[in-house]
Amino acid sequence: MHASEITPSWSHLPGKGVTIGVSEDGKFVCSNAEHHLYTGDGKGWMQMPGKARVISIGNDGDLWCVNKDDTIYHWEERGWMQLPGAAVHVSCGNKDHIVVVNKHQHIYLWNHPGWVQLSGKLTHAAIAADGELWGCNEDEHIYRYDYSAKKWEKQAGKAVKCAPVRKGSVYVINSEGFLYHMKDNEGKWRMQPGKLTWIAANHHGVLVGANREEKLYLRPAADYDKKEGHKIMEFIKSAVASEAPEFGEVKAAPAPAPAPVAAMVAPIAAAVVAAEVKHENPFINNGKYRLRACSGKHVRVNHNKTVDGEGEDGPWATFTAFVENDTVRFQNEKGLWLTIGDNGMPDGHGLGGPRCVFHVINKGHHLGHHQVALKGHIGHLGIHPDGRPKNASETGTGEHGTFLVVRV
Repeated sequence: MHASEITPSWSHLPGKGVTIGVSEDGKFVCSNAEHHLYTGDGKGWMQMPGKARVISIGNDGDLWCVNKDDTIYHWEERGWMQLPGAAVHVSCGNKDHIVVVNKHQHIYLWNHPGWVQLSGKLTHAAIAADGELWGCNEDEHIYRYDYSAKKWEKQAGKAVKCAPVRKGSVYVINSEGFLYHMKDNEGKWRMQPGKLTWIAANHHGVLVGANREEKLYLRPAADYDKKEGHKIMEFIKSAVASEAPEFGEVKAAPAPAPAPVAAMVAPIAAAVVAAEVKHENPFINNGKYRLRACSGKHVRVNHNKTVDGEGEDGPWATFTAFVENDTVRFQNEKGLWLTIGDNGMPDGHGLGGPRCVFHVINKGHHLGHHQVALKGHIGHLGIHPDGRPKNASETGTGEHGTFLVVRV
């Protein structure tokens, strides 16, 4: 790797963190050593609900994280939604480009509503808003993914972290914390000022990083978009008093005091929280709803009267609720009734009678929605993370038998 090129200096951000990211409009997120999460504008931080060891924000503001239990979450509306799978690292370029690495070093790309595995093994991977994908393995070898060949191309040098800005621009950190930049996939690395343990970038070339003392920094990339990236940098410079061309010269700002977190937003530590309350039916008679499992799957009754979790927002997955006390019946917009059959499996063969009746077990709030379990005449309604319906012996009122009540 080659000597340093002339680059802009780093600006010191307030607070402390171990992972940090920034969107194209200057929204910052970070996680600290205690796994607390924060969002901010570069001048200060406000605590977010939940805990995670890695948080990543896309260029468009799409937000992902993974916690200490390797659980993957996506921010939806006003809270975190657990998604299928497990990972130790996540990187979001935008809502269409998300990559994770699990504890077995397997690599997956998000392809809603599930994950697609890529070849190879990595310990770290990062993706840009245009899909540019880089990674490092346990031997610190550096790789760039070739989508057309569906394989990883080994690059010169060694690194433990990477941050692609866009196609033709990528930053890496080696095991000693030194920072390098490569442009135009030329195979040559140019050393940058400072030492880091974390690096991330947005599509305009605004870089953010953290060092071993958990100090947070920001600067434009060597080839940043001067029209769009300049807006963020000028805004930050007006708010940040000091600059740090060499790390360690600036005293760390005190960590921000935690801001109050709305009680209605559940913490990330568990997908299902709150005690069961059996006699508070959240459904309104003749109201229209979707039923979203904690795995992110939406229940639907198909044209052939089968039930699965592959619904989104169409008529097969949109139900009118018919309420009586603590029970409810569901009919989709195609006229099919959601039923638990005599075999304990959900289907659409009901005609609105007693086999269509579900007793509502209210489990409090999550992500701004009521959270319920639905008990049929034989067993509870449940959906596997891969979208298959559960039978009576497989489900109860646990994670995959718990649904968010989404009013349409």
